[in-house]
Amino acid sequence: MEIRIFISSPGDVVAERAIAKRVIRKLQKEIGNAVELKPLLWEDMPLQSTSTFQEGIDKIVNTGLIDIAIFILWSRLGSPLGHKFQRPDGTFYRSGTEYEYEMMLTANKQTGKPEILAYIKNAPVTKVLAGMNDLSTIEEWTEQNKRVQQFIKENFYDKKRVIRSMGLTISSTNRLVSNKN
Repeated sequence: MEIRIFISSPGDVVAERAIAKRVIRKLQKEIGNAVELKPLLWEDMPLQSTSTFQEGIDKIVNTGLIDIAIFILWSRLGSPLGHKFQRPDGTFYRSGTEYEYEMMLTANKQTGKPEILAYIKNAPVTKVLAGMNDLSTIEEWTEQNKRVQQFIKENFYDKKRVIRSMGLTISSTNRLVSNKN
């Protein structure tokens, strides 16, 4: 049996993506060979030069064979996809992360798979600003931060501003910890 685990995130959580991959490998060692845990990260995927970056990812993950989709977020939502990627209503996705989330959410509603988990890094975002020197970079980051905060609010909070599901969060100390207090 194989469990395919797709990990989606923007580029500000590279270390956390590596942590997720290590956690999956550690779980694999613990459970043995009865089940194969297969992490799917874009940086490990064979992307073709004849496709856009997102189209290459889609060829691998849009097969309906994803069992678990993990979304890792922090200070940015990610890069816009351009006009090739539109919702059925004609609106554009704010980023590849948003596109992948909606694709997985749709699949879940239709088939019950994949299970969707979201992890929000809880380190202060002020660390990101400390290394920025020019106004345009700061403005771009500010806009990205607004987008990710809006995305989190829209998708993971209920009307009372309570997080809808409990799970794990990636701490600033680079270890997975329980979100339940």
